[in-house]
Amino acid sequence: MGKIKQFADEYGVRALIVQGIHQLKYKNKAAAYLKENALTAEEIKQQKESDFKEQVLISIVVPVYNTPEMYLREMIESVLEQTYYNWELCIADGSDGDHGYVKNIIKGYMELDSRIKYTCLNSNRGIVGNTQAAIKLAEGDYIGLLDHDDALAPNALYECRRAINRGADVMYSDEVTVNEKLDKPRIIHFKPDFSPVNLMSQNYICHFLVFKSELYKKFSLRTGFEGAQDYDLILRLTDNAARVVHIPKVLYYWRSCKASAASGSEAKPYAVEAGRKAVQSFLDSIGCDGVVSSYNDQTLYQTDFYTDSEVAPVSRPNNFNVETAFEKADFVYICEKHLEPYSEEAIHQLLMYAQLENVAAVGGITLNKNKIVGGAYRMDADEYLTPVYKGRLHGPGYMRRLLMAQNVTALANTGIMITKEVFEELKGFDERLKDKERMADFCMRAWQAGYDVVFDPFAKFRVKGRQKKEKKLSALFKSKWKDTVIRDDPYFNEDTYWYQS
Repeated sequence: MGKIKQFADEYGVRALIVQGIHQLKYKNKAAAYLKENALTAEEIKQQKESDFKEQVLISIVVPVYNTPEMYLREMIESVLEQTYYNWELCIADGSDGDHGYVKNIIKGYMELDSRIKYTCLNSNRGIVGNTQAAIKLAEGDYIGLLDHDDALAPNALYECRRAINRGADVMYSDEVTVNEKLDKPRIIHFKPDFSPVNLMSQNYICHFLVFKSELYKKFSLRTGFEGAQDYDLILRLTDNAARVVHIPKVLYYWRSCKASAASGSEAKPYAVEAGRKAVQSFLDSIGCDGVVSSYNDQTLYQTDFYTDSEVAPVSRPNNFNVETAFEKADFVYICEKHLEPYSEEAIHQLLMYAQLENVAAVGGITLNKNKIVGGAYRMDADEYLTPVYKGRLHGPGYMRRLLMAQNVTALANTGIMITKEVFEELKGFDERLKDKERMADFCMRAWQAGYDVVFDPFAKFRVKGRQKKEKKLSALFKSKWKDTVIRDDPYFNEDTYWYQS
């Protein structure tokens, strides 16, 4: 009841009731989604017959410790059922003497398939030590991490092999959290494409993680981060990868049981501190000056970045105003007259992220009481730009996304901070466009140029007086972006809105 009371105290009883209703709806929709997207017999046949020109061995590594028999068998059989054939399953067993059946079960499967490798450890070395022992067995070009009580979808390695063809040296997929039974989903995590800003707040990548063996030799698992060892690894791997690829398919079944991190941070409280240490260590290693803390003792992190830069304010976004302001400072803060920040903290939040390397623009969230009325946009093939979270209560959001700064494609004209260097590189705003369109267009051009556009829900703004009415997008804006918006937004999967519907 503690978590329920905490949520009610922070967001209100109404938000709690709404969240409960959404979760009940979601479980039914999630089950239907998995059923509708299950591989057909014909698809399984086609994938098994696929002939990839280059032979790529993928090593699945599993640290085993006192695994319940049913979970162990389901894990192994999920690998045996893979539609991609060129794999090896490397298992390191640290089980104690009371769980000798673990070794017997694995040996039995080894007799059925020679691709299974096994080492029995003299003692339990912990999650990091056991995983390191399993990796020592691996001879593959790529390594995939699989927990001993989880399972893979049958097309997991096939989809990874396709991503390798696209040049991926680190890849990850969407995942589903399940209860004891694999066909009973709790929630599906539809993830964004690689989002370095999100990753500083939360290990959203998690499973199914596959990476190049050569990259792992440089950035391997480390002791001292137990409980968040994968988070520590992911931060370093992705920062040094040539290409990180998100596979937008549910390829991993993460079992939520009492001892699993999937059941919540209270299951492994030490994981909260380990995650904080992982983020702090990463930021220190790249010379980013900030102090990391956990948000309400969850595996969700906030960084208070040191700021000492001058900021020049502008009330209307046009090139003359902004260029004039940039004569005084390297950062320009734009806040239209019908908006105001809740406090100076909002401006501090914007500046914290605006000063980070590779960031082009940072925007906050606009609230009317506790209801979201503006913030960020996602690309939409029909509407071109669709407001994200608009009309929702300001609770935690889907996968706690409203409790973290995050990568987005475009920002609304809320409170925004932009950087001089990128503004000059992109030659400012396209003044043929309307105010709302100018900012979105600037953000989308920055995103196309490889810069990060950041939405920070902790930078809060309120509407003063009457809210401006949304205007229809112009023909010019649509003409500029018609060939881009036909693709899915890289940071928002439309299916995430199940949770809020």
